[in-house]
Amino acid sequence: MFAYTSALGFPAVVAYILARYIYLNNKKNPSANGNISSKKAIIKHENDTELNQGNIKLSIIADCANFSLEIQEENFVFAESADNYCMIYFYKNEILQKQMIRISLSKLLDQIETDAIKKVHRFYIVNLKKVTKFKGNSSGYRISIKNIEKELKISRKYIDLTVPVLKNFAVRP
Repeated sequence: MFAYTSALGFPAVVAYILARYIYLNNKKNPSANGNISSKKAIIKHENDTELNQGNIKLSIIADCANFSLEIQEENFVFAESADNYCMIYFYKNEILQKQMIRISLSKLLDQIETDAIKKVHRFYIVNLKKVTKFKGNSSGYRISIKNIEKELKISRKYIDLTVPVLKNFAVRP
């Protein structure tokens, strides 16, 4: 009876352990999948003179459909999360545009985070240079952006990282 039980159970246990090993190995090392270019952050600096002027070109590569978007850092306004999609607001020819792409907010942040572009809430990434005013206290801040009707929240988790930068760029009422 022991031999019969072992003969049936041993292949199942080996298959489970092997599958678990492969899963955990891929989770620790995502570059083993072969999609290194779509997983890594891409920030291009055109040349040293533009780097000194602050003209950073942001490249956003979507998760699927080979979609990419390139915009200047100064034209990026903010991004809003909607599950696995992000609505990106940016200026193109001085007109506010919005583009929905399939990418999570954390992957988007990995691709576009700079000194001025920061995550301020679990739903928002904001170019802090575009903030016109901010108000609130330690329990919560709200920021206003030119040509955007709604006020965006800054969660308490990100107050220590954002408010010192906002004091340099925006006016507090």
